[in-house]
Formats: sequence, structure tokens, C-alpha cells
Amino acid sequence: MRISKQTKEFKSDISEPCVYEIYNTVSGKRYIGFTGEPKSRFAEHYYSLRKGNHNLEDMQADFNAGDEFEIKCLCKVDTKFYGRENRAVESLFILHYDSVEQGYNKNYNQPNKVNAQMAIQKYAEYIIECLRNNDISFSLEITP
Repeated sequence: MRISKQTKEFKSDISEPCVYEIYNTVSGKRYIGFTGEPKSRFAEHYYSLRKGNHNLEDMQADFNAGDEFEIKCLCKVDTKFYGRENRAVESLFILHYDSVEQGYNKNYNQPNKVNAQMAIQKYAEYIIECLRNNDISFSLEITP
């Protein structure tokens, strides 16, 4: 779904827990997040941007400048692994898209990049299963 200053009504058709992205269609910058409640989380992002008080200042500035954004599910996850396992999936996508250095993410869900890489290695079996269940394949070399 697309959002911009012209979007008057926000409605999400994504209802399953997932790792998601908010993609700036102008600059190519991304924010990667994880949510157990996509409809309400996506609405929070939209309404914060509309009100001008989103906690990601760079994203807010781009929205205010008229940039358009797309929100989409990158990978559905299992709710019984709400904690560290799903955060590791989120960290994988943050690293894959380099969304800390080249996007809107402020961190890797870990104290630093090395810790994120270690979490991905620790939960690799779960991550691989999630990727398979979502028909996702890509390579990412992780070296601590």
C-alpha cells in the first residue's frame, strides 16, 4: 500500500505477524520493522507521519517534503517466536538492505552490527525456515 501527503484514508490488507518495510519510492531509503499486529502498526506509522510527529525524523522530513512510501510485508513470521527469533529475522533484513547506514533504521535490534550477525547465526534454523515458508531466497554473508 502507498502512503503520501495525498493519502486520505489508510487501510491495510496485511493481517499476519511479519517483518515489514516502509520504502521511500523517491530516495530508495527503507525502514525495516517487525510487528505482531500489522494493521495497527502500519496505521500508527501513517497517522504519526500525517500528524508530523513520527519518531524517525528523517522519514518525517521526507514525508513532509512530499515523498511517497510503500508499506509491505517482507516475511511472515510465527507468533510463537515473538521475541528474539523474529527480531533476528528483522535484523537479517536490516543488514540485507543496509537500512541503518542507507535507510531509516537507527539500530540493528542489537547493540551493534556484530551482535546482530551473531543473533542471526544463533537463530539461523528458524530464519531459514521462515524464508522457505515465504518462498524467499537471497544470500547474505555473515562474518563476525
